[in-house]
Amino acid sequence: MERVTLRAVAARLWVLLLGFLLFCHLNHSRYWWQELVCSFSLYWIPFVLFGVFISLRGVLRRGHGHRVELSIASALGLLLIVILGRLCAPYIYFSRWPALDDDRIAELSVLFTPLKAREFQASRMDAVVSAHRPDIVVVMGEGISSISLGDKISEYPVQLSSLTIDERSIRVFSRFALAPEHQTNDLGYAALPAMYVGLEHPVGGLFELGALQLVPAFSAQAFDDNRTTSRRLATLVRNSSRPRVVVGSFFGSQFSQIVSMYARQGRLRSVMFDRGFMRTWDMHNPLMRIAADHGFVSRHFRVREVATLPELDSEHLSAIFKVAFQPAR
Repeated sequence: MERVTLRAVAARLWVLLLGFLLFCHLNHSRYWWQELVCSFSLYWIPFVLFGVFISLRGVLRRGHGHRVELSIASALGLLLIVILGRLCAPYIYFSRWPALDDDRIAELSVLFTPLKAREFQASRMDAVVSAHRPDIVVVMGEGISSISLGDKISEYPVQLSSLTIDERSIRVFSRFALAPEHQTNDLGYAALPAMYVGLEHPVGGLFELGALQLVPAFSAQAFDDNRTTSRRLATLVRNSSRPRVVVGSFFGSQFSQIVSMYARQGRLRSVMFDRGFMRTWDMHNPLMRIAADHGFVSRHFRVREVATLPELDSEHLSAIFKVAFQPAR
């Protein structure tokens, strides 16, 4: 009878763990618990790289036992690294932003921030809006539908609201005129708060703005609601050829399918491409700091600046980005 050693058990457990992680990250219809695993993929990468190095080292050493298990682990680990690497790469280096004629461009700045009404202070919002003067402000959160968001933000000429669902809603404030024929503030049955509107840039012309407010996917029902809402908005985005901007509180990282579908299906680019892994959710714990809120733009835009703003004192950091695009001839 073969003697089972601690090293043999460790090798087999390593194979099972890598197989589980690979299963979670494959492009298929996921369960809610798989999305939770994928949301923290950034923390798995160093662990997997180190484990694959140890596995390959064990395979290459002559006379080392458990070569079959280590070979399988190496193959699974390398495949997982390739899958994660393809998602990571644009955030580290991205060179396909469009070239623009600086003598003929339209500029746009968007501030988006998740809020909780009970923690909100209008004076902080006034300070942020005064300091950064964004063209569009998108506010998402609980209990915000009827509260005043500050004197500065109330001066915006266009003010829109989504439907309120379970006390959650979205409010949009814009310096640009609304195109009434391009307005959707309800994505249908079983959807969470979301909006898709057309706005008239005085130089760039008509562009479209999408916004959504998802919930933490700690249950199958919450995950299904998130997926339904995100897919419906992604469909509107995919079926348009105009310049498009999408912002939202996704409660998911770059590795989540609900987030990555905007690049895969909607043909959009994250405003964080080429900027590294910016964190917008900070629960004052090193393992709970991820990019839970995201912004996307279509290929018409070139991102010039993106930053997080901690001034509003929420576990969600506000984010602002500035983009430029070429007006239609």
